[in-house]
Amino acid sequence: MYFQSSLPIVIRNNAVIIHDWCTFLFIPWVLTHSIGHFLHIRISWPKWWRTKAPLPDALQENSLQRRDFLKFFGIGILFVAIGGYIKWFLPTLSISSNEDKRRGYFRIYNVTDDFPRYEDTDWSLTINGSVNQTTVLTMDDVPLFPETTIVDDFHCVTGWSVHGVELKGVLLKDVFDHLGLTTSGKYVTAYSGDQTYYDSFTTSQILDEGAMLVFEMDGQVLKKTQGYPCRLYHPSMYGYKSVKWLSQLEFSKERELGYWQKSGGYDLNGYL
Repeated sequence: MYFQSSLPIVIRNNAVIIHDWCTFLFIPWVLTHSIGHFLHIRISWPKWWRTKAPLPDALQENSLQRRDFLKFFGIGILFVAIGGYIKWFLPTLSISSNEDKRRGYFRIYNVTDDFPRYEDTDWSLTINGSVNQTTVLTMDDVPLFPETTIVDDFHCVTGWSVHGVELKGVLLKDVFDHLGLTTSGKYVTAYSGDQTYYDSFTTSQILDEGAMLVFEMDGQVLKKTQGYPCRLYHPSMYGYKSVKWLSQLEFSKERELGYWQKSGGYDLNGYL
Protein backbone atom coordinates (compact mmCIF):
# COMPACT_ATOMS: atom_id res chain seq x y z
CA MET A 1 0.00 0.00 0.00
CA TYR A 2 2.96 2.33 0.57
CA PHE A 3 3.82 2.16 -3.10
CA GLN A 4 0.41 2.88 -4.59
CA SER A 5 0.90 6.56 -5.38
CA SER A 6 -2.69 6.95 -6.56
CA LEU A 7 -3.92 6.55 -2.97
CA PRO A 8 -3.81 9.38 -0.42
CA ILE A 9 -0.87 9.35 2.02
CA VAL A 10 -3.24 8.94 4.99
CA ILE A 11 -4.57 5.66 3.60
CA ARG A 12 -1.07 4.39 2.82
CA ASN A 13 0.22 5.25 6.29
CA ASN A 14 -2.72 3.57 8.03
CA ALA A 15 -2.33 0.50 5.81
CA VAL A 16 1.30 0.15 6.88
CA ILE A 17 0.35 0.59 10.56
CA ILE A 18 -2.29 -2.16 10.27
CA HIS A 19 0.21 -4.41 8.49
CA ASP A 20 2.84 -3.83 11.19
CA TRP A 21 0.47 -4.56 14.06
CA CYS A 22 -0.82 -7.70 12.37
CA THR A 23 2.78 -8.85 11.96
CA PHE A 24 3.76 -8.07 15.56
CA LEU A 25 0.69 -9.88 16.92
CA PHE A 26 0.64 -12.85 14.54
CA ILE A 27 4.26 -13.97 14.79
CA PRO A 28 4.31 -14.20 18.64
CA TRP A 29 0.97 -16.05 18.50
CA VAL A 30 2.30 -18.59 16.00
CA LEU A 31 5.49 -19.15 18.04
CA THR A 32 3.60 -19.46 21.33
CA HIS A 33 1.02 -21.80 19.79
CA SER A 34 3.68 -24.00 18.18
CA ILE A 35 5.86 -24.23 21.29
CA GLY A 36 2.79 -24.93 23.44
CA HIS A 37 1.73 -27.83 21.22
CA PHE A 38 5.25 -29.20 20.98
CA LEU A 39 5.80 -29.18 24.76
CA HIS A 40 2.19 -30.17 25.53
CA ILE A 41 1.63 -27.05 27.58
CA ARG A 42 -2.00 -26.58 28.56
CA ILE A 43 -3.43 -23.17 29.40
CA SER A 44 -6.67 -22.83 31.33
CA TRP A 45 -8.55 -20.66 28.88
CA PRO A 46 -11.96 -19.25 29.82
CA LYS A 47 -14.88 -21.47 28.88
CA TRP A 48 -16.16 -18.97 26.30
CA TRP A 49 -12.79 -19.15 24.58
CA ARG A 50 -12.66 -22.96 24.52
CA THR A 51 -16.21 -23.45 23.37
CA LYS A 52 -16.49 -24.15 19.68
CA ALA A 53 -18.93 -25.82 17.38
CA PRO A 54 -17.94 -29.33 16.20
CA LEU A 55 -16.75 -29.69 12.63
CA PRO A 56 -19.23 -31.11 10.12
CA ASP A 57 -18.69 -34.78 9.29
CA ALA A 58 -17.60 -33.85 5.78
CA LEU A 59 -14.67 -31.86 7.20
CA GLN A 60 -13.62 -34.17 10.02
CA GLU A 61 -11.35 -36.26 7.81
CA ASN A 62 -9.57 -33.14 6.50
CA SER A 63 -8.87 -31.53 9.87
CA LEU A 64 -5.19 -30.78 10.54
CA GLN A 65 -3.54 -32.58 13.43
CA ARG A 66 -0.73 -31.16 15.57
CA ARG A 67 1.87 -32.98 13.50
CA ASP A 68 0.50 -31.45 10.30
CA PHE A 69 0.57 -27.96 11.77
CA LEU A 70 4.16 -28.27 12.95
CA LYS A 71 5.21 -29.77 9.62
CA PHE A 72 3.75 -26.92 7.55
CA PHE A 73 5.03 -24.30 9.98
CA GLY A 74 8.54 -25.78 9.92
CA ILE A 75 8.61 -25.97 6.13
CA GLY A 76 7.42 -22.35 5.92
CA ILE A 77 10.15 -21.14 8.28
CA LEU A 78 12.74 -23.12 6.31
CA PHE A 79 11.76 -21.52 3.00
CA VAL A 80 11.73 -18.04 4.53
CA ALA A 81 15.20 -18.63 6.00
CA ILE A 82 16.61 -19.96 2.73
CA GLY A 83 15.10 -17.10 0.72
CA GLY A 84 16.36 -14.50 3.18
CA TYR A 85 19.86 -15.98 3.12
CA ILE A 86 20.04 -16.01 -0.66
CA LYS A 87 18.65 -12.48 -1.14
CA TRP A 88 20.31 -10.59 1.70
CA PHE A 89 23.45 -12.40 2.84
CA LEU A 90 24.91 -14.46 0.01
CA PRO A 91 25.62 -11.54 -2.41
CA THR A 92 27.62 -9.72 0.28
CA LEU A 93 29.46 -12.70 1.76
CA SER A 94 30.46 -14.13 -1.62
CA ILE A 95 32.09 -10.95 -2.97
CA SER A 96 35.85 -11.08 -3.35
CA SER A 97 37.94 -9.80 -0.45
CA ASN A 98 39.86 -7.58 -2.90
CA GLU A 99 39.70 -4.09 -1.38
CA ASP A 100 39.18 -2.59 -4.84
CA LYS A 101 35.79 -4.26 -5.08
CA ARG A 102 32.78 -2.93 -3.25
CA ARG A 103 30.92 -4.98 -0.70
CA GLY A 104 27.14 -5.01 -0.73
CA TYR A 105 24.63 -4.46 -3.50
CA PHE A 106 21.92 -1.95 -4.28
CA ARG A 107 18.28 -2.61 -3.45
CA ILE A 108 16.08 -0.61 -5.80
CA TYR A 109 13.20 1.23 -4.12
CA ASN A 110 10.52 3.25 -5.85
CA VAL A 111 7.49 5.04 -4.44
CA THR A 112 5.44 4.70 -7.62
CA ASP A 113 4.35 1.72 -9.68
CA ASP A 114 6.61 2.83 -12.51
CA PHE A 115 9.45 5.26 -13.18
CA PRO A 116 10.31 7.78 -15.92
CA ARG A 117 12.25 6.42 -18.86
CA TYR A 118 14.17 9.37 -20.21
CA GLU A 119 15.98 9.34 -23.50
CA ASP A 120 19.16 11.42 -23.85
CA THR A 121 17.37 14.44 -25.30
CA ASP A 122 14.33 14.30 -23.00
CA TRP A 123 15.83 15.19 -19.65
CA SER A 124 16.13 18.70 -18.26
CA LEU A 125 16.75 20.24 -14.85
CA THR A 126 14.94 23.45 -13.91
CA ILE A 127 16.50 25.70 -11.26
CA ASN A 128 13.95 28.27 -10.17
CA GLY A 129 12.25 29.96 -7.24
CA SER A 130 14.28 32.47 -5.25
CA VAL A 131 17.16 32.70 -7.74
CA ASN A 132 18.40 35.66 -9.77
CA GLN A 133 17.47 33.88 -13.00
CA THR A 134 15.46 30.76 -13.80
CA THR A 135 17.72 28.26 -15.55
CA VAL A 136 17.00 25.07 -17.47
CA LEU A 137 19.87 22.60 -17.92
CA THR A 138 19.94 19.82 -20.50
CA MET A 139 22.45 17.05 -21.21
CA ASP A 140 24.12 19.35 -23.74
CA ASP A 141 24.99 21.76 -20.93
CA VAL A 142 26.64 19.19 -18.66
CA PRO A 143 30.10 19.26 -20.38
CA LEU A 144 30.29 23.00 -19.62
CA PHE A 145 30.90 22.31 -15.92
CA PRO A 146 33.98 20.84 -14.22
CA GLU A 147 33.68 17.07 -13.84
CA THR A 148 33.91 15.67 -10.31
CA THR A 149 34.47 12.06 -9.28
CA ILE A 150 34.23 10.79 -5.72
CA VAL A 151 34.40 7.34 -4.13
CA ASP A 152 31.94 7.06 -1.27
CA ASP A 153 29.93 4.58 0.78
CA PHE A 154 26.22 4.61 -0.06
CA HIS A 155 24.05 3.99 3.01
CA CYS A 156 20.33 3.29 3.12
CA VAL A 157 18.31 4.15 6.21
CA THR A 158 16.82 0.62 6.14
CA GLY A 159 20.22 -0.81 7.10
CA TRP A 160 22.12 -1.89 3.99
CA SER A 161 25.20 -0.25 2.49
CA VAL A 162 27.30 -0.39 -0.66
CA HIS A 163 30.93 0.45 -0.01
CA GLY A 164 33.37 2.15 -2.34
CA VAL A 165 30.92 3.41 -4.94
CA GLU A 166 32.45 5.62 -7.64
CA LEU A 167 30.15 8.56 -8.45
CA LYS A 168 30.83 10.91 -11.33
CA GLY A 169 29.03 14.17 -12.06
CA VAL A 170 29.19 17.88 -11.32
CA LEU A 171 29.06 19.77 -8.04
CA LEU A 172 26.04 22.02 -7.69
CA LYS A 173 28.34 24.74 -6.40
CA ASP A 174 30.26 24.59 -9.69
CA VAL A 175 26.97 24.88 -11.62
CA PHE A 176 26.02 28.01 -9.67
CA ASP A 177 29.49 29.56 -9.98
CA HIS A 178 29.76 28.84 -13.70
CA LEU A 179 26.30 30.25 -14.51
CA GLY A 180 26.52 33.17 -12.08
CA LEU A 181 23.45 31.99 -10.19
CA THR A 182 22.64 33.46 -6.78
CA THR A 183 19.77 32.78 -4.42
CA SER A 184 18.05 34.58 -1.58
CA GLY A 185 16.30 31.39 -0.50
CA LYS A 186 17.56 29.54 2.56
CA TYR A 187 15.99 26.27 1.42
CA VAL A 188 15.62 24.18 -1.71
CA THR A 189 13.21 21.41 -2.68
CA ALA A 190 14.46 18.75 -5.09
CA TYR A 191 11.76 17.15 -7.26
CA SER A 192 11.90 13.81 -9.07
CA GLY A 193 10.76 13.33 -12.63
CA ASP A 194 8.38 10.62 -11.42
CA GLN A 195 6.06 13.49 -10.38
CA THR A 196 5.74 12.02 -6.88
CA TYR A 197 9.00 11.99 -4.94
CA TYR A 198 10.74 15.04 -3.53
CA ASP A 199 12.94 16.08 -0.62
CA SER A 200 14.21 19.33 0.84
CA PHE A 201 17.53 20.74 1.96
CA THR A 202 19.02 23.95 3.25
CA THR A 203 20.78 25.96 0.57
CA SER A 204 24.02 25.52 2.48
CA GLN A 205 23.66 21.73 2.36
CA ILE A 206 23.30 21.84 -1.40
CA LEU A 207 26.01 24.39 -2.24
CA ASP A 208 28.57 24.07 0.56
CA GLU A 209 28.62 20.37 1.50
CA GLY A 210 29.62 18.69 -1.74
CA ALA A 211 26.16 17.88 -3.09
CA MET A 212 26.36 16.89 -6.74
CA LEU A 213 24.45 15.93 -9.84
CA VAL A 214 25.44 12.32 -10.53
CA PHE A 215 25.39 10.93 -14.08
CA GLU A 216 27.63 7.86 -13.77
CA MET A 217 28.07 5.18 -11.11
CA ASP A 218 30.99 2.74 -10.97
CA GLY A 219 32.18 3.83 -14.39
CA GLN A 220 28.85 3.33 -16.12
CA VAL A 221 25.96 5.60 -17.01
CA LEU A 222 23.19 5.36 -14.43
CA LYS A 223 20.68 2.62 -15.05
CA LYS A 224 17.12 3.78 -15.52
CA THR A 225 16.13 2.25 -12.18
CA GLN A 226 19.01 4.11 -10.53
CA GLY A 227 17.73 7.49 -11.67
CA TYR A 228 18.99 7.84 -15.25
CA PRO A 229 20.13 10.25 -16.44
CA CYS A 230 20.66 12.32 -13.28
CA ARG A 231 20.22 11.91 -9.55
CA LEU A 232 21.07 14.18 -6.65
CA TYR A 233 23.68 12.97 -4.17
CA HIS A 234 24.85 14.33 -0.82
CA PRO A 235 27.90 12.43 0.52
CA SER A 236 26.94 12.84 4.19
CA MET A 237 23.28 11.83 3.97
CA TYR A 238 21.26 8.63 3.68
CA GLY A 239 20.08 7.41 0.30
CA TYR A 240 16.51 8.66 0.66
CA LYS A 241 17.90 12.19 0.23
CA SER A 242 19.39 11.15 -3.11
CA VAL A 243 16.49 12.13 -5.37
CA LYS A 244 16.41 10.04 -8.53
CA TRP A 245 15.45 11.37 -11.99
CA LEU A 246 16.11 14.88 -10.68
CA SER A 247 14.00 17.36 -12.64
CA GLN A 248 13.73 20.54 -10.54
CA LEU A 249 15.49 22.49 -7.79
CA GLU A 250 13.16 25.10 -6.36
CA PHE A 251 14.69 27.60 -3.91
CA SER A 252 12.45 29.22 -1.32
CA LYS A 253 12.46 31.13 1.97
CA GLU A 254 10.43 28.44 3.78
CA ARG A 255 11.26 24.77 4.00
CA GLU A 256 9.02 22.01 2.68
CA LEU A 257 8.81 18.59 4.29
CA GLY A 258 9.98 15.84 1.95
CA TYR A 259 8.04 12.78 0.81
CA TRP A 260 9.37 10.49 3.54
CA GLN A 261 9.08 13.15 6.21
CA LYS A 262 5.36 13.33 5.48
CA SER A 263 4.85 9.62 4.79
CA GLY A 264 7.22 7.89 7.17
CA GLY A 265 8.50 10.37 9.73
CA TYR A 266 12.07 10.28 8.41
CA ASP A 267 14.62 12.80 9.65
CA LEU A 268 14.47 16.03 7.66
CA ASN A 269 18.22 16.38 7.23
CA GLY A 270 19.07 12.69 6.88
CA TYR A 271 22.67 12.90 8.04
CA LEU A 272 24.51 9.62 8.54
